[in-house]
Amino acid sequence: MDKLGLSLSDLAEVHNRSVNEIEEDRMYLNIATPVLDLIAAAPKKFSSEHLRVLAEYASPGKKKTWRITPEEQERLAKKLLNQEDKKLVASPKVFEAAIRETVRDRRGKAEEVKKRLRGPRSEVEAIKDLVRRLEDVEKSERELQKVDLALVTEIDLADKREIISRLYSLSESLVAYAEQKINSLKVKRHGAQAARA
Repeated sequence: MDKLGLSLSDLAEVHNRSVNEIEEDRMYLNIATPVLDLIAAAPKKFSSEHLRVLAEYASPGKKKTWRITPEEQERLAKKLLNQEDKKLVASPKVFEAAIRETVRDRRGKAEEVKKRLRGPRSEVEAIKDLVRRLEDVEKSERELQKVDLALVTEIDLADKREIISRLYSLSESLVAYAEQKINSLKVKRHGAQAARA
């Protein structure tokens, strides 16, 4: 199209296809070159449905707000290539969900960086930030409690020690944080506040 100065409709006419079909094919050109190389090296590892999802999320127009970066494309393509996650390989829907999760993670990290750079602007915001972080820790703890260990009949001694050590270390860190950071905070006197008002 670029070399001959053809429009989409010209190209569609030349190949006896619809403009929509040509647009669909062009979408695959948005896949990053390293990913195309991975696909070319092992085409059987990538289903057409998975490639379509990858192309849609690599395209600027298709999934605008969910567009994945070339690095994310490559990381996700390698998961398919290496068959790391059987659910991901078996289902394009699960693959699409993984793409969205990747974008959400990137956005979350970018937002965290912005917040850290900006910092809390007031005492109230600092307390709200602390409560939000505490809720995140509580959520993680609930998720940890949900891990089903019913299928585990034995565990390697080194693994067991490592897990226990990390759990104790985490709990000690939380206790130290409470004692050093929270206990050292002065408590507001409600009578003094009322007098100031």
